Amino acid sequence: VINMTKDSLAIYQSISNDIITMKLKPGDMLKEIEVANKFNVSRTPIRDVFKRLEYDKLLDIHSQKGSFVSKINLEGITDMMYVRTQVEISVITELINVVNPGNIATLQLIIDDQFRLLNMMREPNCDIQALSSKFYELDNYFHEQIYSRAGKLSVLKQLNSISPSFSRFRYLTFLREEKQIEELCYLHKKILNCIEEKDLVTLKDVVYSHNFSGIIGIEKVREKHPEFFE
Repeated sequence: VINMTKDSLAIYQSISNDIITMKLKPGDMLKEIEVANKFNVSRTPIRDVFKRLEYDKLLDIHSQKGSFVSKINLEGITDMMYVRTQVEISVITELINVVNPGNIATLQLIIDDQFRLLNMMREPNCDIQALSSKFYELDNYFHEQIYSRAGKLSVLKQLNSISPSFSRFRYLTFLREEKQIEELCYLHKKILNCIEEKDLVTLKDVVYSHNFSGIIGIEKVREKHPEFFE
């Protein structure tokens, strides 16, 4: 991994977040001088940032043509889903052993907010991009609470650092059809019910369905936006 200063890391995080949340779309060009001017730094730290983005498969650097936001490659996505599924089953099992009513209430509030967003998505002329971003944030918060309450937040951070391109894949799944977003909301409800009921048998199937539903959803996104994919 490319070693970066604190300031360079902050720039990297800002740009990678813009790529993950599609503010910078696949195929968009990034110019060192423009990025350096934006962050009021020299081009030297920007080169390190670009190298790190390339390492994370978020940027393609071509010496003659320039640097472009990488198109999405689905190879390896199912492997990452499998890893995350196994880890989350273990983490939620840990949570079940220590869960309290406050934890349940917090997760329920997040799910309630997700259903409110879902209703907003059904309104005519809604801003799907903005609502998808909020749904992505709530989905992250839901999982962060599970890992945190189980005392495993560092595990989630490690998972996210392994594959930033997987985070972009997850974000894209929230650009799919409203019916599939509704299914995700109900899967979160089922996960919470498994936690409340300490139902480890059903939990495995629900977590698997939740994580792998993205594969179905991403095909819908690819139909709408083929230019995002390799």
